[in-house]
Amino acid sequence: MPVIIGGILLVYRFVIGNYKKLFKQYDQLNNLAKESIAGARVVKSYHQQDNEIQKFNRVAGFIYKNFTKIERITALISPIVLFCIYALAIAIAWIGTNNIVDGKLDIGSLASVFAYAFQMLINLLLLSVVYVTIITAKPSKDRIIEVLTEKIDIKDKKYAIDTVSDYEVEYKDVSFKYVDTNPHHNLEKINIKIKKGQTIGIIGSTGSGKTSIVNLLTRLYECNEGQVLLNNIQLNNYSIKALRDAIAIVPQKSILYSGTIKDNILMGGNYSDEEVEKAITQAQAAEFINKLPNKLDSIVEQKWN
Repeated sequence: MPVIIGGILLVYRFVIGNYKKLFKQYDQLNNLAKESIAGARVVKSYHQQDNEIQKFNRVAGFIYKNFTKIERITALISPIVLFCIYALAIAIAWIGTNNIVDGKLDIGSLASVFAYAFQMLINLLLLSVVYVTIITAKPSKDRIIEVLTEKIDIKDKKYAIDTVSDYEVEYKDVSFKYVDTNPHHNLEKINIKIKKGQTIGIIGSTGSGKTSIVNLLTRLYECNEGQVLLNNIQLNNYSIKALRDAIAIVPQKSILYSGTIKDNILMGGNYSDEEVEKAITQAQAAEFINKLPNKLDSIVEQKWN
């Protein structure tokens, strides 16, 4: 029994650490595949197909090597348990035979000892098989729990305002950076005041912070310095739901999710058919949708455009 437990613990200690490394390599492989597919035109334009294949094969090779090593180690559990079973059987037979010869034990008692011992060890063998599955699944479980228990930095205050009636927006000496350790701000000392009913345009080069300004308004991020005010009230005094219900955003690059056109339109909430039609008309998409055979029930694929 100590040999079995010791062997299983040694295997566990080795396998868990290597599985964590293996999953990181899987992440790297998935990212390479994702980048190659998303940037297929760029890869072809610069004739980089062979380089991308080499990068993919290099990471896949690491995964194959490490996975093979892990499988070889975990495969030792069953032989260890079987060895212990056969060793115990030999020991019982040897000791039992000597006791029978000496008249200390009868054949029926020896058979009972054999039956109990084998029943216990066979169950232990089955347990070792389950244990291999558990140690294989544990790193995946840890990664899922890590995501589910990730702390949310931006939360509602205890008595957050849950309605937004007027829409006067002001950025007052706002500075912001995505990474706290970055010495430079993405936005620095921004001052903007937008009155109710006013339409403005923010013009700037790529990376100048136009999207960052909008991200602060919807509280996807919090500013590092200064204040963002809505109706002269700081944004963090509003509930996140009320704030985002009151603000509509059209991103630079729209993403459609697998499903129907109607499913994508209703993602923002439950709306009546009249409201859906109104939204389609306002988006000037009615003519396009009506030309499709199934109209709103037409199927779209992820990121389809």
